[in-house]
Amino acid sequence: QSELTSRALTHLLVDPDRRRAGTATTQDVLFIDLMRKFVPEARCFELRGASGALHRFIDFGPVNGRPAAFVHSQILPDIRPADIALLHEQRIRLIAPLRNGALSKAGKVLDVAAHLDHACEGIDLVRTHFAGARLDLLTTVSGCAFGIEYVRRHAECVRSLALIGAPVRPIDNGTTAGRLRAGLFHLAAGNWSLLSTALDFNGQRINRPETFRRLLVNHFRPCPADMAVIHGEYAAPHGGERGRKLFAASMDSIKHDFLHQALPRWQNLPGGRFPVAFLHGEQDFIHPIAGVRALARDLGHLPVHSIPGAGQLLYYQHFEPLLAAYSAFLAQISPAGA
Repeated sequence: QSELTSRALTHLLVDPDRRRAGTATTQDVLFIDLMRKFVPEARCFELRGASGALHRFIDFGPVNGRPAAFVHSQILPDIRPADIALLHEQRIRLIAPLRNGALSKAGKVLDVAAHLDHACEGIDLVRTHFAGARLDLLTTVSGCAFGIEYVRRHAECVRSLALIGAPVRPIDNGTTAGRLRAGLFHLAAGNWSLLSTALDFNGQRINRPETFRRLLVNHFRPCPADMAVIHGEYAAPHGGERGRKLFAASMDSIKHDFLHQALPRWQNLPGGRFPVAFLHGEQDFIHPIAGVRALARDLGHLPVHSIPGAGQLLYYQHFEPLLAAYSAFLAQISPAGA
């Protein structure tokens, strides 16, 4: 009875207009169920965009904190109670607009252009509902590409842009990560259908827990910092199932993430319109920090804040220094709502 009541209240709270509108749309509650299990402190809700599409959001931190659109990487990192406490200390509220196909089995499959449109509309809903005229954007790894596309379309609506683990020059060497990226990026550059099919195959493999664990270990083995995070995932109470289940529920979104990591469009970043900063792990072997610094110089000598001892996976022990660097960046900018 408590579960039924909880679900009924969730339906009413996240979309109070649905009953009045008389639509036959079925709410996708998978993302709510996954967050309830793995990040119970998170808030989940839905908003409808001007296109008519229903967008899903996951919200962390104090409701009266400074809101930032958290444009997530392939899946959300593991946000623990200690991380929520840090957000409260820094008075930062992270609102993640989920892209089409992320934490979902019910969404419609979109082509590349429609997926970009959906992502940008979701980001803009964070602005219009929580930030006012201009928005702070915090983008991570593959999410950076969607942030860049948003600022290309809506530069006047952006107050600041921070890029975490930016996909600058992905490795394509003989490591497992390098071979995987070289093959997938070749497909991404030439044939979206082939890329999609290849990632469907990989998605089937992660349904087996031990196979998924081997894939992670082989992928991140070159970086001790990232391996420490992977070991932390498997030492957590959920024993690695958080990452596996979030990946398995996000393959339609992950396909687009791989495409945009292969073709980052840095030339679309408008110069001088708002503050921009890179936050990057010093030991990131997939997108080396030397490439980030070179890109930052080319884009107008933008600041690069390095996270000591970190690789690409900037959570667990790396979340506190990352959030401190981001908070310092925001402190130099006009307050939210200005």
